Amino acid sequence: MSRFFCAGLFDLPELRAVDYYWRLDADSVLLAPVPYDIFARLADAGKQYGYMVVTKEESVVVEGLWNTTQAYLDAARIQPTFLRNHVRSPPPPAQKA
Repeated sequence: MSRFFCAGLFDLPELRAVDYYWRLDADSVLLAPVPYDIFARLADAGKQYGYMVVTKEESVVVEGLWNTTQAYLDAARIQPTFLRNHVRSPPPPAQKA
């Protein structure tokens, strides 16, 4: 699933015609109607990406993720993207347990 959402999804021909899409996880819950057009809000603000929740992962879960992602981008010859620009920044310092 992670591989699909990280790369494969964006290569689908069906998505070439859309500017935005909304991905919900299996455990996502909308507790009330959204009172505005999410896609219009992103477009009006000149945004490419939006998210609602950021959680802190345990360091053991993401250990090596920066270097692995960089290696994948290089090996797959993926052109510069938001992700590549983000990955090129220095990795966050390791946290001590």
